[in-house]
Amino acid sequence: MAVDKHLLEKIFGETSIGSTPEERARTSNREFVRSQEHLALANNGSSGHRISAWEAYQAFGLDKLEEALEYGSAVLVAAPREPAESIRKSREDRGLGIDDIARAIAVAENQILNAEDPKKTNPIRLLERIAMALGLDERQLSFRPAADSEDRLGVRLRKLKDSNPAFTPTTVMAFDEAAWVTQK
Repeated sequence: MAVDKHLLEKIFGETSIGSTPEERARTSNREFVRSQEHLALANNGSSGHRISAWEAYQAFGLDKLEEALEYGSAVLVAAPREPAESIRKSREDRGLGIDDIARAIAVAENQILNAEDPKKTNPIRLLERIAMALGLDERQLSFRPAADSEDRLGVRLRKLKDSNPAFTPTTVMAFDEAAWVTQK
């Protein structure tokens, strides 16, 4: 599908080159910033996770990048209970406690509780660390329910943990981290 050259220039900047969104995104020097709920064009005062135009394009697509530029930010939340629901469900599917995740990523338990509370907004870096510990795609948090996780992996890990007393929460998270690394 052909995309308007002016739209590509608007999104990726005048210095980007190419005729496709992929080419323009790869050659763009623009940065976007994402939070738990939004994506916006980065500026000096931006807080959140800075990502390249290529990373933003890969994770969210051209429509979200256009929305971010047109309205100042693009809403990433796919469902009202995200990302809290995905984090909680993934943790429970693996048979892990809040304390297990908190210990694994060296944060206070109340930070995990806050991340699992759909009424709370959390720092995106914290959510990403939790997602990585659970083998979730941290780029897809909020944007896709279950953050493109492999549900069967969680069920398998829980069954292994339940059937083998030596299979500790640390082992479960090591497998999750290995799955995350493989995914990347």
